[in-house]
Amino acid sequence: MNKRNAQRSNYQQHVQLNRKLKLWIRPLLLLSIAVVAVLAVLLVLPIFQIHPPVNDERASALLIPASEDWCSRELYTSLGATPDGRAASCGEGGEAGRVWFKFQASRPQVTITLKTNGRGDQIRNAYISLWDEAGTELQCTPPVDSKSGVQLTTNELQTGRAYYLAVSNVSKEEEGTFELCLSTQGNYDFRESAVFLADVSDWCSEDARFSTLWATADGPAGSCWKAGPNYNRWFRFQATTPHISIQVESGEEKGSLLKPLIALWNDEGKELACTRFVENEEKTTLNFSGLTPGKTYFFEIDNHAGYAGAYRGSFTLCVDDEVGYDFRKHAHLLSNITNWCSEQGAFSTQWATGDGAAGSCQQDEPHHNRWFKFQATAPGILVQLKPGQAGSSIQKPFLVLEDEWGLEIACAKYVEALGTVALSSQSLSPGSWYYLAVDNEPESRGGHTGSFSLCVNSQADNDFKEAAEPLPATGNWCSGPGAFSTLWASADGRGGSCWQHPPAYNRWFSFTATAPKLRIELQTGGANGSIRFPVMAVWDEAGQEVGCAAASQEVENLQLELQGLKTGSTYFLSVDNNPAYEGVYRGSFSLCIKPLLSP
Repeated sequence: MNKRNAQRSNYQQHVQLNRKLKLWIRPLLLLSIAVVAVLAVLLVLPIFQIHPPVNDERASALLIPASEDWCSRELYTSLGATPDGRAASCGEGGEAGRVWFKFQASRPQVTITLKTNGRGDQIRNAYISLWDEAGTELQCTPPVDSKSGVQLTTNELQTGRAYYLAVSNVSKEEEGTFELCLSTQGNYDFRESAVFLADVSDWCSEDARFSTLWATADGPAGSCWKAGPNYNRWFRFQATTPHISIQVESGEEKGSLLKPLIALWNDEGKELACTRFVENEEKTTLNFSGLTPGKTYFFEIDNHAGYAGAYRGSFTLCVDDEVGYDFRKHAHLLSNITNWCSEQGAFSTQWATGDGAAGSCQQDEPHHNRWFKFQATAPGILVQLKPGQAGSSIQKPFLVLEDEWGLEIACAKYVEALGTVALSSQSLSPGSWYYLAVDNEPESRGGHTGSFSLCVNSQADNDFKEAAEPLPATGNWCSGPGAFSTLWASADGRGGSCWQHPPAYNRWFSFTATAPKLRIELQTGGANGSIRFPVMAVWDEAGQEVGCAAASQEVENLQLELQGLKTGSTYFLSVDNNPAYEGVYRGSFSLCIKPLLSP
């Protein structure tokens, strides 16, 4: 019994001891695990910790060579970089880190390019800034987009001095690797390093060869630019003729530049010509005549500033030492003037400049005139200008006809912005040369450069007595409704005795009398025509007036009864209208001729 009790007591003591051991072992085990974990973290963490780059501080900037054409062989990184010093001026989103480079200027100019490597660990949204030894920022270039490189150019370094380049990120998530290139060669960002165009005879660059991206502003802006310069690039050439035509083209494979600007300068810095973009056009052209062959000239290409340089981009450049029909001396030859018409929209005043004298029907100097020339084959000429393609047509055009000495022969002005304009003359000398200028009102007066077609005929229309249109005088003849018009007519001959004004826009007709008495009727209003305050008069072959009629109201039909006519003789009818208010009363009309039986 005692033995059994003793065994039971020993068992209970053993159980109690196990319980006490468990209470102590569990905390010790947990503590051991924690200690091991801490030791593991302390031992492993340094292996994965990102250390700042060696050039994280300006004092430890990496030295790079300032040679003519240097690029790094290895990739640099901004991983782990920290901000230091004053933030760069173009870092609008702040600065998460910055790495430094250093070089000694060997020339006043330097171009520094940061290139991304195309891999997933590349730097994004990087911007670069240039600093002098005193810590003053000289220049800063922001990113264009998150993955593109960045370029910085200056020509204001002091040779022999040390300069510092900082590469920065906006956020830690955008840190990454990059390449650097540095060049001390001239960059066409500046006039003194302008690209030399050795060939200016019908030459074009490769598509999208040049760009205003990363360009800075220097030199003067063109006088026709609203502001600037903004991101101008410079070119130079040696004149081979007195003329130069410069064209900037973009769109699709030609480039991405928007709203380009061009200005031409001589080597003394005097502006010779200037032009600016036309909305929604892919080409911008500047033409100039007046260069001195052998001399050097400069031109700059810029773009409208826009928001954050959004219009910057690549472009294709074309130059030619012939300027085409923009100038009188290079007028387009019209070899066929016998009932000839060009294709629709074959010509255009777009990019044309103004030269020569203004026509008498123009308000001021020429603005965008194009020139044509022809050799007269007869005394008469009829020129018609018709609008070009919809959306790109000339608006509010003029026609001016001159002889070879520049004396005006005739001038015709638009009636409607997109209407036809006609000009005629009956005073040419067969065999002599004549010049035709096509122009349009400036945009400030509602005009617009654009395309147009031309039709010419050596047979003038009935704007002149010599080309009077024959009318039948047999039976009760009537023309179609609104068959004739005083639009585009000019004044010639003398006015009728009942007219209160000299001829203004008179049209001529002829008829052969078939009876001693005739009635001539002019009808207007509604379908019959739009002429207002019409007048008409009839003359015999000797120029003696035989009848006259004039309207006393704005819309009024006219009747003119003629008596004592000589049967078989030819008579001439002149129809005109009141010339008030710049010809607003001009318009169409109908005619009838009716023989009257003698009582």
